[in-house]
Amino acid sequence: MNAQVEQLKKRELELLRLFLQVCGELGLRHYVVGGTLLGAVRHQGFIPWDDDIDVSLPRADYDRFVAEAQSHLPDWCFVQNFHTDPEFPFVFTKLRDSRTTYIETSLKNRAINHGVYIDVFPIDYVPEAGRGRFDRENFFLEIRANYEMNVRPSFKVRVLQRLTLLRYPHIKEALERRDALFRG
Repeated sequence: MNAQVEQLKKRELELLRLFLQVCGELGLRHYVVGGTLLGAVRHQGFIPWDDDIDVSLPRADYDRFVAEAQSHLPDWCFVQNFHTDPEFPFVFTKLRDSRTTYIETSLKNRAINHGVYIDVFPIDYVPEAGRGRFDRENFFLEIRANYEMNVRPSFKVRVLQRLTLLRYPHIKEALERRDALFRG
């Protein structure tokens, strides 16, 4: 395996240990999810082609983690979200190692902390009632957020992005609305 990928995974595991430590100290429910869960079960580690770690907390625990974790972490560890890093274009959190640099292609032109990270997602309950409206609004807000990325979308998506810019000219407005949508 590539030595750089090995170093990346070591840093991510260090961040995971810190995440678990903070969750333990604060009594927060937490889970590994996605490819991280699959890798842990199937490969007793990372999926061979995967190079990130995804964790999740129920919304109330997630909110507490975001509010309190920074004071439980070393100075080089940064709890990043659109509140703590204004150019960060997502409604979830990344736990970053500020001593390192790992620039994702889609974020390369953003003035954000680009340290090695693990993704920290909230688990939200979305009721079936009103689900169609929720899905439509979330779809358009996600298109607006993706406008900020360095991705070449199709013509149809570019048209939709331009329309969402009329409603949400500033990314922060779209992120706040999307966050509120998920909170119910």
